[in-house]
Amino acid sequence: MSFSNEEIRELAATFPGAERAEEAGVTYFQIPDVTLPDGCGPSPLTLLLCPSHVGGYDYRLFFSEQVKTPANKNWNGSIHILGRTWHAFSWQAKEKVSLTQMVARLLRALTCP
Repeated sequence: MSFSNEEIRELAATFPGAERAEEAGVTYFQIPDVTLPDGCGPSPLTLLLCPSHVGGYDYRLFFSEQVKTPANKNWNGSIHILGRTWHAFSWQAKEKVSLTQMVARLLRALTCP
């Protein structure tokens, strides 16, 4: 999957320090020091966005630690990528959105039942 330079610049402007990385032919964006929504912790955390189809999901947001949330989440994805273990909860999205919108939607989903 390819991303426009504009999308990558928007992601970097919204989340300073975001860096593109690749492993096994898959593109990821590592995003450090992201403040999570109120009621979620620990915060801040490093996030890893996989904007490509993986494991039955159109895109996935991985967290450096499993997050405590006000709404119960199905934390069903622990995976070793780029030399560390990441965690993800089950959440499906089918709409075509930008990289920044992918992160924003999944962060909002942390607090949704």
